[in-house]
Amino acid sequence: MTDGLDGILVPPADREALAAALGRVLDDHDLGSRLGAAARETVRARFSVERMVASVMAQYEVVAPSARRTFGRTP
Repeated sequence: MTDGLDGILVPPADREALAAALGRVLDDHDLGSRLGAAARETVRARFSVERMVASVMAQYEVVAPSARRTFGRTP
């Protein structure tokens, strides 16, 4: 997450900062819409099925380098 791009980051346990951030989003509908749209794109890019499969395959190659040959596929 990037502060101001796809969310608003606040320090942990800072109630005042959290309230202020929520207030900003509630008061500015356009800001909330922009942050929401950007957050959806971030999630799609970072957590797609293709990326998950590539990540799992990379881990298999670390523990079993011959896995790609065994399964006969590449990510």
